[in-house]
Amino acid sequence: MDLQEAQRVALACLRELANQFHRVPGSAIFLRYVKSSYQNDPVRSAVELFLFLSAVRYLLAPKYSTNAEFRDPVGGGMLLLTKEQAKKPLTRRFIITEALFENRGDMVDLPKIIELRLKYKFRLILDETWSFGVLGRTGRGITEHQNVDPTQVDMIVGSLAGPLIAGGGFCAGSEEIVHHQRISATSYCFSAALPALLSTTASETLTLLQESPELLSTLRENIKIMWSQLDPRSDWVYCSSAPESPIMFLALKPEVVSSRRLSIEDQQHIMQDAVDEALANGVLITRLKTIPDESGPKLLGGQVPPALKVCLTTGLSKKEVEKAGTVIRHAITKVMRQRR
Repeated sequence: MDLQEAQRVALACLRELANQFHRVPGSAIFLRYVKSSYQNDPVRSAVELFLFLSAVRYLLAPKYSTNAEFRDPVGGGMLLLTKEQAKKPLTRRFIITEALFENRGDMVDLPKIIELRLKYKFRLILDETWSFGVLGRTGRGITEHQNVDPTQVDMIVGSLAGPLIAGGGFCAGSEEIVHHQRISATSYCFSAALPALLSTTASETLTLLQESPELLSTLRENIKIMWSQLDPRSDWVYCSSAPESPIMFLALKPEVVSSRRLSIEDQQHIMQDAVDEALANGVLITRLKTIPDESGPKLLGGQVPPALKVCLTTGLSKKEVEKAGTVIRHAITKVMRQRR
């Protein structure tokens, strides 16, 4: 092979390498940066270098297959991913869960969730709206209640309108996450500051929890009294909530539903009649109202059953809780006997 033939082959190889390089994501940004670095434009060079490094970071980010099934550690069901999701590799995945579930009352198994988080490299967002100020020795939430290090949770969020009876919300996490949320969250861009009244209310409630730990003892005692009046003594309903939850959900027992062949609509009517009967006797409760969600992944285990919703506070005395429990139990019994 003579010199000219060698040059021709070398040029062809270089052109092929250049074509392959141009197909690589981020190559155009890199070439522009190299060219502009010879110009007297340091700002443009810095911006394009940042874009190039971001593209490289995205390409090197780990991708995990979504072709999997994850067992629900709370309800024992299986969260199924759709075929469309299974085909797409994801670089960011999250576990988002409540500590005390608002529509069921049961409690998440946080150590098991942490185990899944570490195994599959998820980020964990924990909603402590109904557990903060309720669970734990000092009311610090489910992390204290289940002896879990809060630093193992990427982000703890919640509403101040729950047990703290204020308004707004909170987000806790590492310093990096807090700074990101403070600057990048839509609430920073589009919301106004929390009114002074609600801010003061939340602050004073936290002070009460710190200075009066007997409030938590009173709440737990009221929960036990209500449980003793309803769950073991009623022939018609059972409580699906965790024993530590101040929000109790009373659903009809499965054997009652099957023996009477009650549909979801029938159960809803029964619950509303029980609410009305309890109100007529001086006890205000409500019933669980849900809207079926047809979008997104399905949780095997069926629809949330209609239930009565009973909320307990520290403002009730033991006698008032006992009386309320008796009234609710008798209201349920009266409504069920009238439907025979």
